[in-house]
Amino acid sequence: GVDKGHRPRVANLRPGSPAHRSDALSVGDYILAVNGIRTQALTHSQIVSLLKNAGEKVDLEVEYEIPNSRKYSTFKV
Repeated sequence: GVDKGHRPRVANLRPGSPAHRSDALSVGDYILAVNGIRTQALTHSQIVSLLKNAGEKVDLEVEYEIPNSRKYSTFKV
């Protein structure tokens, strides 16, 4: 988040969690939005709180780097 000096990223995926099982997220993906709330002006703790309090379903917008390229792609999970 803004308090950490860099864009928010997926740091880890808990084994067995829906995010881990989906294969849609990877460690290192940038988190652009959580349930429609943009993350660029949020602190790390605010983003973690959004994720922890999201309930059974969470809509994520993430950006990831395409391997062996300088290109990025954005998608919603």
